[in-house]
Amino acid sequence: MTVLKEVQPRVHDLTGGMFANWIPPDRVEIGDYGVITLERFQRDGNLRNWNILCEVETTEKTDGKLEYSNRARVHAGAALTAGARVPGRKSPKASAKIDFKGEGAFLYHLSGITSKRLANSRAFFEDLTRKWLAGDVRLEENTVIINELRVADKATIIVSEGHEGSLELQGDFALSGQAILADVKGGLTVAASAGSLFQWLAADGTIPVIGLVRPVMGPPDGGPPARRFLPRVWHLFKQNNWDIRVIRLRGFSAEPKVTRVTAELPNKEVVAVGFHAVDAVEFFKLNEHVSKASTFVKASVTRGPNIITNEVSDGLAGILRTTIVELVRRDGPDLSARQLGVFLTCYLETEAQTVRGLAAKLGVSKPAITRALDRLSEFDLVRRKTDPQDRRSVLVQRTATGAAFLRELRFILRDAAAAMLITAEPARAPTALALRAAH
Repeated sequence: MTVLKEVQPRVHDLTGGMFANWIPPDRVEIGDYGVITLERFQRDGNLRNWNILCEVETTEKTDGKLEYSNRARVHAGAALTAGARVPGRKSPKASAKIDFKGEGAFLYHLSGITSKRLANSRAFFEDLTRKWLAGDVRLEENTVIINELRVADKATIIVSEGHEGSLELQGDFALSGQAILADVKGGLTVAASAGSLFQWLAADGTIPVIGLVRPVMGPPDGGPPARRFLPRVWHLFKQNNWDIRVIRLRGFSAEPKVTRVTAELPNKEVVAVGFHAVDAVEFFKLNEHVSKASTFVKASVTRGPNIITNEVSDGLAGILRTTIVELVRRDGPDLSARQLGVFLTCYLETEAQTVRGLAAKLGVSKPAITRALDRLSEFDLVRRKTDPQDRRSVLVQRTATGAAFLRELRFILRDAAAAMLITAEPARAPTALALRAAH
């Protein structure tokens, strides 16, 4: 069990229905889709890559600060004790002692909050319904979609991994008001600590929380779908060579917890697609938790920066070896390292890729990228298309086969990670940990 098992339901309650997204600090966007695993959202891609129009509404940035906390108490005062001195940095002006009570106790101090959400909900969900029914977009049963997020200009977030603990932080920040650790000038230093280990983040431009919806396809009466309902619909389209334009939309409704689109197929069958807001109960039902694996390296209280131990690096090498061996054994695409690098860049990067851009990003020649794309195209993992805005540029597009291969690759990685626990051995000298802030 990761510490997020304790954090997620409390963050969900405090934020009015959103979930934590900060370990590691993932960059996500509205329209991203993926799965819930290890108590967090794991991104597979963005629906814009399936040519679904995704317009984003951004609220005006708030001038105030925001604080979420659970079983964490802050005591602020002037910095009287001598903390860890950092060369080139002024002596700290303020001190804040934070007491954490229980595993998963946390503190969110945020400033400069901007909210983003779908601006074209109806067009987005109707277009997605058509393409999902026709099989142009392959979303699996446990897929979730980001429809809302909050961005913080500056954030300090600390989570306790033990039952009790305390940190004394020093820096240049206000001694009173809300979320005093959100606007730190320079950085934070740990002057003293006791008890628990801590996971932490102090950075600019963080997306601390996200909102999720889950698409569910079924009969129009709202009852549970029959077994293999979705594959049967896809088979009908393929068998009858139906065009996506033959789908007739029959209804649309938007409620606080669910958006529904009703569609009629050419055989007069009516199908309903509901986009349900994910709550804490469903979040954990969808969670593909691997109990014997931990994807997070614990930040221990130590002098100087954290060091990845040989044990951790050996574990990562073992996961890589197991993954490669499993790919070799399976009856599927046999890709070289370069081909796999091109594939993963195309599927894991948010922006659209071009041959020229891939060559620059991977540091190889354009002919080398072209040869790699030739091989990927043989397996229908990518498609190439001339950029309509620049005929000299070639766009690299994703495919349903490629998305399925990426999902298979992720499952192999998760199974490999389940065989070994990735941890960093806590250091013995609990003196000071520099919390690097990009303020």
